[in-house]
Amino acid sequence: MKRAVALLLTAVMSVSVLAGCGSGGSDSSSGAASAADTAQSGSAGEEAAASEDSSSEITTTAYGEYTAENPYQLRFAYVEYYDEDEQARKDVAAAMNEILIPQYHIEVELYPLTWNFGQEESLMISGGDKLDVMTVGGEFAQGQMNMNGLINLRPYLDSAAGQPIKDVLGEKEAYLMSIGDFTYGIPSMAALCEYAFRRGFIMRADICDELGISEKYNLQLNDDGYYGVYYSLDTMEEILRQVHETYPEMIPLYFDKNNEARLTWFDSLNDDFGVLDVAADPDSTTVVNKFETQTYHDFAERMARWYDEGLIYGDSVNMEDGWGNLLAAGNTFSSTQSIKGGCLLDIPSSQYDYYVMHVGVPEANISSSTINFMNAGICSNSDDPDMAWNFIVALYTNPALMETWQYGIKDVHYQILDDGSAYFVDGEDAASYTYHQNSTWQMGDYTTIPVWNNAAGDISYWEKRITLGTWTRYSPAYGFNFDSTEYQTQITALNNVLASYKSALEHGAIGGVDKLDSTLKSLNDALYAAGLQDVIDAKQAQLDAWIEANGGPAQTPQENLDKLAGCTLGE
Repeated sequence: MKRAVALLLTAVMSVSVLAGCGSGGSDSSSGAASAADTAQSGSAGEEAAASEDSSSEITTTAYGEYTAENPYQLRFAYVEYYDEDEQARKDVAAAMNEILIPQYHIEVELYPLTWNFGQEESLMISGGDKLDVMTVGGEFAQGQMNMNGLINLRPYLDSAAGQPIKDVLGEKEAYLMSIGDFTYGIPSMAALCEYAFRRGFIMRADICDELGISEKYNLQLNDDGYYGVYYSLDTMEEILRQVHETYPEMIPLYFDKNNEARLTWFDSLNDDFGVLDVAADPDSTTVVNKFETQTYHDFAERMARWYDEGLIYGDSVNMEDGWGNLLAAGNTFSSTQSIKGGCLLDIPSSQYDYYVMHVGVPEANISSSTINFMNAGICSNSDDPDMAWNFIVALYTNPALMETWQYGIKDVHYQILDDGSAYFVDGEDAASYTYHQNSTWQMGDYTTIPVWNNAAGDISYWEKRITLGTWTRYSPAYGFNFDSTEYQTQITALNNVLASYKSALEHGAIGGVDKLDSTLKSLNDALYAAGLQDVIDAKQAQLDAWIEANGGPAQTPQENLDKLAGCTLGE
């Protein structure tokens, strides 16, 4: 059966820092300036906003001239989330070109990558391969910049060519993926809407009903929205114990390797080495060692206690299977998740219904680090970065292009149902489709295309995800990204140290709660020996400079704060 590749980036090789390459990448300032300043109707920005019956016959950039008869040949590299039929992919590219060639004078080649995309792109960069627009993973951006592999997008954003992107995402949001004055990528609308993570549990409804849990806590069946009521982790602990006592053979709680991110909140400032402990103080701008904070200690202690009591699946450290599969299989009661509208649709076809319980804190939290998953960027190997920029703008402003890339050809690969949602054509499904990209979180504006139905009968989940933003608290460092160029040696050593401790600590498998303090001491001693203080000091200095340059820390909108003030802790 065809299936989505797991969202964990497993065994992806870090991008090497090439000696002598400096701290930035190509800025392409002359090309971007020409795109902004050229008065011709085919200049960048204007061409991106061209209407379907554009009268522009020639697109002129600093690199060349293009027409419908002689379009720019653009290679578009992205993560292929679902396995596609090769011929279907070619047909979809042809359909995209029916939009691109007359309007933008671009002919696209779809170039799918795997979840090893960071390594694959870096090999293409170093090999000088043809590559224009690419998915830039936040984990790899710094290394690809250091390879001079990325074009600085700031000159485009600063010019008229960038206005369409700013109109879609917002003035500040368009620049979020920047290190210093180098903007390496454009975030997707999905990232801005969905990556405000709310912590919570998804629980089997039949067991909740049987044990009186749903009635006691007034839970709503199959509803993953948030309405201002949240519960403490102590409450969830009581529920897990009740289930464990009633069903001793059942797994009370399963989570995957991202568990820690779903039960507490730090602004990682791009990695785990020097963070803002915004769970303890939401206004803090002091960079601290995450693994010395009381916040992390309390979380790790709870995990160790749950593990010792049998509330957590004993071998979760080594489990690769997705949480949805475990819930659907029937021997798991609950899973921790980053709750967002429509997250229940991620559970494979199941005989069960579910309840969602929001836990820990009243707000969702957002930072540059949470958004910095995948972004649209331009490779320095591009023969014409101006045309690559035009293509990016088209993905954010041309719904027909975005819909075709995501779903394929209408009535061939997908259909529009009576409720306005998109779904497989008759005779095809998740096991038998020929084309189904459906990865709006990579880049583009997903709010302009039909919701994918997932056969769940709920087409409101994108609206729910957008609404989630009004329940969100912003990190004081929202918009800041750490420039780690000069600290790659320390970060490599720190990652090696953390890899020996992280899974055990965050899954409770440390050999007993009484071993927590000694385990944390060993970890912290090793981290400091590997250069942690150097990284913390550098982050603090860069963050202080960023705050000063921006007139103060980032602020949560007052309307959000007013809404959060009305949240209540359920009992």
